[in-house]
Amino acid sequence: MFWGEPSDAARERFEVTTPSKVASNGNTVWKGFRRMPWASYEAGFLHHRKEFDLVYTDLVCVKKDRLEEFERALEVLS
Repeated sequence: MFWGEPSDAARERFEVTTPSKVASNGNTVWKGFRRMPWASYEAGFLHHRKEFDLVYTDLVCVKKDRLEEFERALEVLS
């Protein structure tokens, strides 16, 4: 999730969804999915937080019928 409106540079690096309003404060936000993997998640996150106002969230929602697949992926990542 990102604050503000997506720039052209952000659109090159992220697949952008339609901007929406945040109910609690009324600020415009948009969501984006990385178009390319980052060599280092931490470095990529810090860079994009500075450049595009990337907001960290640890909220994860998983569709019930995909839960087993999601848990298997977590095992590989840890």
